Amino acid sequence: MKRLEGNVTIITGGGKGIGYGLAQAFAAEGSNLVITGRTESRLKAAKEKLEKEYKVQVLPVTADGADENAIKNVVAKTIEHFGKIDTLINNAQVSKSGLPLVGTQRRTSTLPSTRDCMPRSSICASASRISRKAKAP
Repeated sequence: MKRLEGNVTIITGGGKGIGYGLAQAFAAEGSNLVITGRTESRLKAAKEKLEKEYKVQVLPVTADGADENAIKNVVAKTIEHFGKIDTLINNAQVSKSGLPLVGTQRRTSTLPSTRDCMPRSSICASASRISRKAKAP
């Protein structure tokens, strides 16, 4: 059994870049996914790749992180489809308006530590845990 088998993880900005890489990492550990972003075609393509490669369920939901109703819709669709949420990774960096969603300070490390991000940014805590476990013998 994989470490996250049966879990449900929401990843904002999960259709490309760092968000897609995180989706791959969580899927490899067995987590089902909800990936969000502003481009439906990109999310659908990511869903197909992730489901084929990792044999997990992926729910793509088009949403702009600056739109409160869109975020509520993501949560509602997640609960409707999976019945729960185990993990939220707030990866999206900007909204359609171009305004940053979360201010962070980057350091020189590859993965941010929890002290590098604002408290509500769960990507930092998740990345720190993954980084520590990856270094274990």
